[in-house]
Amino acid sequence: MLLNSVFISRYPSYFSYFSHSISSALRSCVAVFMMLSGLLTASAAESAEDFIQSLNRLSTWELYKAGMMYSKTRPTVADSALMCYAVVFDRLDKAGDDRKELIPIMYSKIDAAFIVMKVYGDIATAYQYLEEALGIATRIDDKDGLCYANINLGFLMVNCRMSSLSSASADDENLHFTYTLDGYRNAVECKDWRAVLGSMENLAEWVFYDDEPDVNRIRECLVNPVPPSAESIYPVTNVLTAGLRLYMKRDYARADSCFRKMETMRFSAEFMSQDQVHNLGRFLSARTNEKMGDNATAEDKLLYLYNS
Repeated sequence: MLLNSVFISRYPSYFSYFSHSISSALRSCVAVFMMLSGLLTASAAESAEDFIQSLNRLSTWELYKAGMMYSKTRPTVADSALMCYAVVFDRLDKAGDDRKELIPIMYSKIDAAFIVMKVYGDIATAYQYLEEALGIATRIDDKDGLCYANINLGFLMVNCRMSSLSSASADDENLHFTYTLDGYRNAVECKDWRAVLGSMENLAEWVFYDDEPDVNRIRECLVNPVPPSAESIYPVTNVLTAGLRLYMKRDYARADSCFRKMETMRFSAEFMSQDQVHNLGRFLSARTNEKMGDNATAEDKLLYLYNS
């Protein structure tokens, strides 16, 4: 689960109020969101209370699944997913130590972070949700939750460093690496190869962002842990790790050869989109071309990514 895009927030003030004041103002905020989203007219706003009552009748797992359905199959109605998740969040205090309740709350926070980052460009709220999800995962020792919370936090730190919302600092760098390495270790432990690739993408971002990356700190992640039997993802991670190792050795021509292979790879798309891998290869190749002084090729590839 990766956070891939940043968009300007449409309703940041309403969203912040909706997310953090659910107990005291749920009805009014739902009405505002449904009207803004075109789901309700002003004359029908009184039905918001019925809508909330219908959500409250669902179990926490059912609410989480409903939110996922909205966010995955109907991305244009992300607000509906956030309404489901807001009701879920309101159940955290009552959940106590009930693992069956805490797991869907944890995953709801992870998916809500994806939505607020991708749809609203709200990095601060996304970071808060992921930190809270990581706290729950740590508390109940949920390996999958630790994996996805850490990987998404690592990606989020990249966006913080590259955006105008946060200046790069040693603390940012250390946090990004900590999240990335922890997510990598969690993914390997869970044998979640898709998540391994996600953590390696974060690592690549970190390596390419830093002009003088600390080889010793990232050496652990430059050993491909994916077994050849994982045919759907092994070719990708194998070429990616080889390219990163060569890049770290400043063998840019051979590293670029690896990354260019990723641009045209064909493989089983069970775990990932082929376009995702092709575009990652183009991005890494473009950055490597810059290192080799071939700015024209780099610009062409980055322009392709911008227009795709």
